[in-house]
Amino acid sequence: MAHRRCAQRRSRPRSHVRGTGRPRPRRLGRSSTSGGGGDDPPGRRSRLRASLTSRRLDLRSALASYLVARDLPAHSFTPGAEGHCAICGLYDDALAQDLNVLNFERFKWGGTRHDSIIYAAFDLQQFHRAPRLEPTAADRELGRTILTTLRELPPGVTAAQAVTHLRPLKGNKSERQVLLDILGICGVLDTTDHHGYSDGFVPWSRRTLPSRRFIDQAYPACWWTSAAGISTKAVESVLPILA
Repeated sequence: MAHRRCAQRRSRPRSHVRGTGRPRPRRLGRSSTSGGGGDDPPGRRSRLRASLTSRRLDLRSALASYLVARDLPAHSFTPGAEGHCAICGLYDDALAQDLNVLNFERFKWGGTRHDSIIYAAFDLQQFHRAPRLEPTAADRELGRTILTTLRELPPGVTAAQAVTHLRPLKGNKSERQVLLDILGICGVLDTTDHHGYSDGFVPWSRRTLPSRRFIDQAYPACWWTSAAGISTKAVESVLPILA
């Protein structure tokens, strides 16, 4: 039996999305999403910092994309809930993804689909083509200010509520929300039960969301509150210059 392909679904009538007899696809895994650059992410770390004062949002999510792709296990489609692959979260319906939409999201907000391996692969490819931008002392200072602000929030503040406390960061509310999502992916804003990717890949089946009506942040930042603090270990691992 042919292995089924993991792919991202687009809106289309169900009668048009399923097929049979597909050839065996290339297995998804780290080599297919690495985007080059080996295992050392210093360039991605520095570009995230450089995006803070420059507002180069297209550079902001590459570190998160790297962490999502770094430990992605090679796998074939593993049935999960609602047609998702339980490992990567994509569908078995091999439909084309509009990369123009992903690119728009990168430049507009710093991306929005940070735990999607389709986005991660595209983001890393574009990152290596983008003009280099080196961080400044002001970027380092602002990065530390952001972490200090998050560390010193009063009890009970959620990630969504923390957005209003990030006034030193240039940008609008959506851009700040995305930055907190990225810090969640990086493990800086995670919890004991809901981890980021700094220590390894998080299967889609474990990326559960809170059971409330409105969820403004992505996994795992959607679970984070100021009571959890920020992960010093993750900061030292993925953003050591800000530690």
